[in-house]
Amino acid sequence: MKKLLLYFAIATSISFLVSGCAASYKHIHPSSLNYSNKSSDKGVDFYYSYNVLQQAGNKKYGKKEEKNFLRVVSVKLTNNSGKDLSFGDDIRVFNGDTPITINYPAETHLKTKQTVPTYFLYMLFSFVKLNITKTDQYGFTTGQSYPIGLVLGPGLTLINVLTADGANKKYKDELISNNPIGKIIKNGETVYGLMSVNDTNYNNLQVKVIVKTEQAEKTLK
Repeated sequence: MKKLLLYFAIATSISFLVSGCAASYKHIHPSSLNYSNKSSDKGVDFYYSYNVLQQAGNKKYGKKEEKNFLRVVSVKLTNNSGKDLSFGDDIRVFNGDTPITINYPAETHLKTKQTVPTYFLYMLFSFVKLNITKTDQYGFTTGQSYPIGLVLGPGLTLINVLTADGANKKYKDELISNNPIGKIIKNGETVYGLMSVNDTNYNNLQVKVIVKTEQAEKTLK
């Protein structure tokens, strides 16, 4: 009986270790970060920071970011231009002379989220059995098999699936709530956001304020 309890304790410990394969999500909170990179143009200050997923402790999401050639960037924008401006329209981001394409949150989430169905592979643990043999004083050996996998497999699967699914939802919510695309930044206002760009490098980003002439604005109308 003591051996059975020992084996059960070991199996339980392993299950908790393996269940860590699905990662929880830790919020980035762009407004709480320190920004060392800055670019300015026509009264607009643009601050940005790379590696924000890893800095927050989201290593699993950071790896997916690398694998899919994305960079999730935290940004801070201060508008002192004298008028309200729209990010993505009046305010644009460049790498040198090349405009940067900013991904929408849904696309970023789709490419970098945890893949929940893969955690159903833990159901394979359902076939695990604990075999205990015992030899008595006369040399006779007896054995008994315990199907611990019937608990281990579904348990590991459920823990990992729920953890990954919950983390993905929190990640998506933070991307959406901090989406700067199309956001109107009022004069004198500072806003924060999260954007992703299709790049593998840590390029120096520049902000450019697109000044529309009165004639161009009439043409657009």
